[in-house]
Amino acid sequence: EVEPGPDCKAANAEAVRAIIADPAQHLGADELPCAVAAATPEELAVIWTAFDAALSQPNAPFLQSIAYALKERAGPEPLMQKLAAILKSHPRCVARALWAGTWASADEARSVLDSPCWRLQAAALDRLKALGVAAPASVSRPQFLNSGSGR
Repeated sequence: EVEPGPDCKAANAEAVRAIIADPAQHLGADELPCAVAAATPEELAVIWTAFDAALSQPNAPFLQSIAYALKERAGPEPLMQKLAAILKSHPRCVARALWAGTWASADEARSVLDSPCWRLQAAALDRLKALGVAAPASVSRPQFLNSGSGR
């Protein structure tokens, strides 16, 4: 399951400010989504640059932290497209599920409903529900995914 993000109201303010001051050094910090939420547009530009640099590296270090931060506050379209492409093609089911549950279009979500990864199927079902699109009845999936919540 997707872990809940940090409680930004209870987050360490010093840690948040440290991330904003030097995001490249704190990409794995738990408070990263809080820093993105608190940052000014000028500070966000620096954070987006740090995210882009990390996502451009082999194996995209800090992928999960960056994805959760961008889930809370979207970045510029090219950055979001880069993140989506990495998550969508990632070898781990949890990364593909994060993509499907958050950023997939209805067609993309439908296309992964037959995945052998039930987590990805559940995320796709949740995304279709969020988009107001009915899941096709013809898709074969485990019985426990057919009961409303998608999980």
